[in-house]
Amino acid sequence: MMRTMDRECCVNSQGEDDTDRLPPSRKASLPAALAFPDFDHPRSKVARATAAKAKLLLHELKNVKADLAFVKERRAQLEEDNIHLRENHHGKGSNPAIRLQLESLLAEKARLAHESSVYQRENRIIKYHQLTMQDEGSDEVTHKSTLLYPL
Repeated sequence: MMRTMDRECCVNSQGEDDTDRLPPSRKASLPAALAFPDFDHPRSKVARATAAKAKLLLHELKNVKADLAFVKERRAQLEEDNIHLRENHHGKGSNPAIRLQLESLLAEKARLAHESSVYQRENRIIKYHQLTMQDEGSDEVTHKSTLLYPL
């Protein structure tokens, strides 16, 4: 605040610097930096940029701390839920009907997977025979054409 008051008392109504019109006692009390402030000086620009960056970092730090507190609280809640679920599930035995259904579904899945692999193998064999027949057919056409039209 002192900077602005001193600066205001040194500037006349036209915006010109009046430090030479100040009484000698007042001139001596003003530091050189306040009497002639240089707001475009590289050091002041760096200082302002650093202060702004520090303010942003402080704000971000507060946000991160709040997020961390929330995550810790959520983790504790999930751990409690996990403990309750384990205790409730461990006390009960598995249902035999559900176990039997799962076993039959697993057996059916294995049977279908085997059947699918058999069909895939048959399809590969059929494709191979089709390709060899096409190749033989094209060889016969080429052979017949060379017999009809010798080079």
